[in-house]
Amino acid sequence: VMNAHQKHPTGFETIDEYMKRDYKMPKDFNSYIYVSQLLQRDGIATAIEAHRRAKPYCMGTLNWQLNDCWPVTSWSSRDYYGNWKALHFEIKKLFQPVIISIHEKGDLCKVTVVSDLPQAINGRLQLTILKFIGDSIWDFSKEVQLSGNSGTPVYEFSPETLIGKTNTTEIFLQAKLVAENEVLAYNNYFFEKPKDLSLPSTTISCKINYLHDQSTMQDYPFVYTVECSSAMFAKDVFLDVDLTSYKLSDNFFDLLPNEKKMLYLYSQKQHDQNLIPVKATSLIDCY
Repeated sequence: VMNAHQKHPTGFETIDEYMKRDYKMPKDFNSYIYVSQLLQRDGIATAIEAHRRAKPYCMGTLNWQLNDCWPVTSWSSRDYYGNWKALHFEIKKLFQPVIISIHEKGDLCKVTVVSDLPQAINGRLQLTILKFIGDSIWDFSKEVQLSGNSGTPVYEFSPETLIGKTNTTEIFLQAKLVAENEVLAYNNYFFEKPKDLSLPSTTISCKINYLHDQSTMQDYPFVYTVECSSAMFAKDVFLDVDLTSYKLSDNFFDLLPNEKKMLYLYSQKQHDQNLIPVKATSLIDCY
């Protein structure tokens, strides 16, 4: 049935080939759908970041495609019903006025801050290497001055020199740009492909509280907060909700050890907050 709904003559083979390259094969059909969305997100994100880093040679990206005219397996970032796939949530982040992009070039990793703001930024770059279990093994910070409307390389490092004998399958690099006590941009960088990461099994807690009934989202007037936390790192957390009744402000996000991440749940009707069905899973749960 899925092959019949695939318009491209080699569409399934393409998805399957690159999934096997970067991810472990998922355990079931629902997991396959989830991981295929991560794969799509990764590919488009690589392109968008490269385009934004290249300014002024390249001044942006038009992503293909936004939506579908019928239910189908495709490269759209929203499904036929308008629900956001992983890519659409990522596009929202990638087109923020300020982003941090980390990419490999030869034997080095380069950290670039891209700003579409017209004014200059004086901020602090904060880099931390963390283990998935929560331990910090390296910290670094520096003051940075960024011109308006620019892409500025702010740091580079050799992973081999920096990490030494530390197991790269158990760590990641977190980068933040802070200005006037506000986080303007952040990004997580992994030294291995997702399939090679030694992700820990962990339980994701979601605490829901009613906020108000003045949502700006049409047809979803009631707003709840969702506070997510985990004792250990959880990669690409997916909150599964009934998309005919609810919408989320964020999804498919990394959750750091003991971090509390707040997002919003928009509802068509007011419900008992304890009865709203939200199931949280992450990449490790798909294997």
